[in-house]
Amino acid sequence: MGAVQDNQRLCEFIYRHLGILTEIVPTLDTHTAMQIFHPIFWVSEAGEHPEPATMLPVELVEQGIWRPNPALSALTNGDIDQLQRYALHYARRLSQAGKYPLIIWPYHSMLGGIGHALVAAVEEACFFHSIARLSPTGLELKGAHPLTEHYSALASKMLEDA
Repeated sequence: MGAVQDNQRLCEFIYRHLGILTEIVPTLDTHTAMQIFHPIFWVSEAGEHPEPATMLPVELVEQGIWRPNPALSALTNGDIDQLQRYALHYARRLSQAGKYPLIIWPYHSMLGGIGHALVAAVEEACFFHSIARLSPTGLELKGAHPLTEHYSALASKMLEDA
């Protein structure tokens, strides 16, 4: 079973249970280009960016093999030293917590782009529900903070000051 079938089952579920569903709150993975898990955030001494699916274990950050892109210092109010400290702190905390190392993701779910939208059939089912039940569809955005990964709608992977 794949994503197409999952969306079909979701739509069928909404229509079948329209009379008992009181509220629908889809989550929207929401990103911009300049985030800690995107290639542009990291740069090597040679000026190269990591490829998507690259893992950045803490050792590669500690050794300076990958470091935050100085051009993104606006993320920390122009303070590149603060950005570097935070990136190292983030990588260390992931390691200390026994979590996966930082993973570089391809650009996806970009705010304002087509990849950010709900699947059309799901959006239609949610809209139909909102009209039939007089219950506005709630949309929960996740992943918009530039300095943390955000796998869950409930909490970020980690968000602490360095």
